[in-house]
Amino acid sequence: WDDGLAMLTALIGHTLTVALPEGTTLAAVPAPQRRNEMEFHFAMRPTRVDALLALLHRFGVVGDRQAFGARQRLEGLMTGLIDLTYTVDGRWYVLDYKSNRLPSYDADALARAMAHSEYELQALIYTVALHRWLRFRLGDGYDYARDFGGVRYLFCRGL
Repeated sequence: WDDGLAMLTALIGHTLTVALPEGTTLAAVPAPQRRNEMEFHFAMRPTRVDALLALLHRFGVVGDRQAFGARQRLEGLMTGLIDLTYTVDGRWYVLDYKSNRLPSYDADALARAMAHSEYELQALIYTVALHRWLRFRLGDGYDYARDFGGVRYLFCRGL
């Protein structure tokens, strides 16, 4: 029990203090500039699965995926939770925590894990969710190129 608590404490400490590409740490991002577990819901227009998959394959978002279950069309409400959104210097970011235990945390191993688990598809969904929220929240003042910073995956065990 004590060993697990010590490991968890170290993991959380590293997660909060690791340098982000924006030149800050999670611990340094003030609470008003963060949204923890941001819930999202957005409508999906009826879309043929084959057309969507062709587009996702063309841009390298999914690997070998050939279906989304037995569905021929996707439509309805997309819902989910984004672990963290935060803003630094006026740009908004998505951060998703990953607790995966990987054999290695070098660049190749991380790329394989990202591809295997289709995290690029998840990143696309989260990008759409945050984009729509920012467009609603900021209105005409919102500019994707200026205001959206990107998606970050933080493999906590690899810090």
